[in-house]
Amino acid sequence: MTEHTIPILQENAELQYLGEGAANIVYRICPPQPGTPPPSELEEYGEGTPPPSEIELFNKGDGDWGLFENKLLRVRKDLPTTLPCAEAQASWESLIAPLFTLSHLVTQSLVSFRPASVKTTYNHIHALNTSLKTWENDSSPAISTPTNSQDAGSRPPKRRGVYLADDEYGLLVTDMSGPDVLQFKPKWLAQSPSAPEGARRCRQCALVARKAAVARSRGAKGEGRDGQGGEGGGFCPLDLLSENGDDVKRVADAILGPSASSEIVSRFARWISETDLLRRLRDVQVRMDRRGVLTAKADDEDDNRDLRVAMTVRDCSVFVRLPGSGLGGGGDVEGEVEARIGDLDVKSPDKLAYWQEIEQALVEEGWYAGTEEARGENTCSLGRA
Repeated sequence: MTEHTIPILQENAELQYLGEGAANIVYRICPPQPGTPPPSELEEYGEGTPPPSEIELFNKGDGDWGLFENKLLRVRKDLPTTLPCAEAQASWESLIAPLFTLSHLVTQSLVSFRPASVKTTYNHIHALNTSLKTWENDSSPAISTPTNSQDAGSRPPKRRGVYLADDEYGLLVTDMSGPDVLQFKPKWLAQSPSAPEGARRCRQCALVARKAAVARSRGAKGEGRDGQGGEGGGFCPLDLLSENGDDVKRVADAILGPSASSEIVSRFARWISETDLLRRLRDVQVRMDRRGVLTAKADDEDDNRDLRVAMTVRDCSVFVRLPGSGLGGGGDVEGEVEARIGDLDVKSPDKLAYWQEIEQALVEEGWYAGTEEARGENTCSLGRA
């Protein structure tokens, strides 16, 4: 994408906080209310939402909102592990997008924070960060959305104190929010190439078991079941590709939670069994990492590039829209399921040492083999075989 094709965010439209992860914050773009003056400073907002920041959109004439229809704004946090958006987008376009069908991706494109007028002093990132800091010191509840699991109230404690990077760009991403959308991380859909022969746990279940044991040793509440809590999300990732209907239903139950009706669980389980998206994810993971992280060398640029892609896909999110599912409290009309994968910013080369440290511990401490000192119940698919 060339510079002149990148739309510009200007000064008179509202951004509403939708949710955040470790590396990014997502905002919903709302048209300005009639008569809204250009913002010169942040206003005060009452109860109901964190104070939004104001921006004006796409310098192509007032009221031209087509470019932003069905899009959200994603802005990166100021962390050593986040890359400038222009660099992240270039990697996504060259390394990630060619691996998948476009309809399976949460598509993304650059949007510029550069004001349309050189005369303005308005700084979008400064305004958003001021909004976050004000919210942290206020009792106003967050916007509650079906895809945002945080309780209404203050900004999640574990996210406080980290703000947005002063980046020239943000990303416009496909809007996969709404009352009938669920989100989950499939994680490692194939065993780690570094796992020992005869392993009784897959990589994800081994990691979750180790984290649970560490939590218990520190006096925190740790789950004894490998797939419960932590990053495992309550299921073994290998069961997502199981040909056993009971395994698939167990995954669907774990992702949807106890409030889901049996009809919705069955419908979601049917999607898991029939979709080619999850199998494609597995195939990419295997293709891009055939030797394992323990054999990777920091100075091997080509090999590390493929590994970073594999690790990116192992940490992606899957968004599934089940029309009429009632996930958000209403609807009973079944429609076509839409599923897309997101959170696909290519991982930084700086993470190699961390990945190797974790993998070495899983092997040497017996978490793969199931011979670890602090034994917990093994519910991994490999442990049931």
